[in-house]
Formats: sequence, structure tokens, C-alpha cells
Amino acid sequence: MMRISRVGHVKVTSKELSSITLIGDSVAITPRTNVLAVQRERPHYLGQEGDLQQFPFYEQPMPKLAARSAGPELFARNNSPFIDVGSLRILGLSASAVLHIGSTSFIDAESRVKHIRQLLSVEESEQEEA
Repeated sequence: MMRISRVGHVKVTSKELSSITLIGDSVAITPRTNVLAVQRERPHYLGQEGDLQQFPFYEQPMPKLAARSAGPELFARNNSPFIDVGSLRILGLSASAVLHIGSTSFIDAESRVKHIRQLLSVEESEQEEA
């Protein structure tokens, strides 16, 4: 039985990096995000920042969970043709997050983040302080 979602109010404060807000039904949702974040104690630019080809893990196949054997069948009886929600308040969606009000058959979200922190050595810190 198809059900209709009814929502009184939705407020999303922040949405970034391939996140999706979808109201209505869909067949498939497949958001993808590749992020390279470099944090440096001293700004020093090499000219090749942002080249994702330096990091092969962006291209490697994503590990998949092993298929589980089917469990017991679930039979549900919905007393109402509606799914009623009074209000949604979302502070933030990021990195392939999905806020979906409705029905879907398939969601395959993927986010790959490479975070590099380049800190000064003890000797470099002492030189900068002098």
C-alpha cells in the first residue's frame, strides 16, 4: 500500500558537499563526495593542492557489506494512508547526507575524505618563535 508523507514544516540550516534534501518519491539516490582537506600550521602552498590523483584511495572500489540471509517476512498493516510529521529541524547535512521525505527503492551514498594535518616540527616551531 502506498502511503503519503505530510510534513508541516521543514527547516534545514546548513547543507553542503553533495547532500540532498528531497521531498517526494524517488527510485534511486546516489550522492557522491570526494574531499581533500589540508590543514597547515604555517601557510605554505606547493602548487599541487587539490590534485586527487595523488591519492589512489579515491578510485579504489568501496568495500561492500556481505549480503545477509533473508530473515523472517514482515507483514505490516498501516491504519492510515498518511505518514504525518509535524516539524523537522535539521542543523546540518554534509558529505553525501540525505534528508528524504517520501519513498525510495535504493540509496547508495558514498563519502571519501582525506584529511591531512601538517604540523611544524619542534625545531621549526622554535625557529618561528625566535
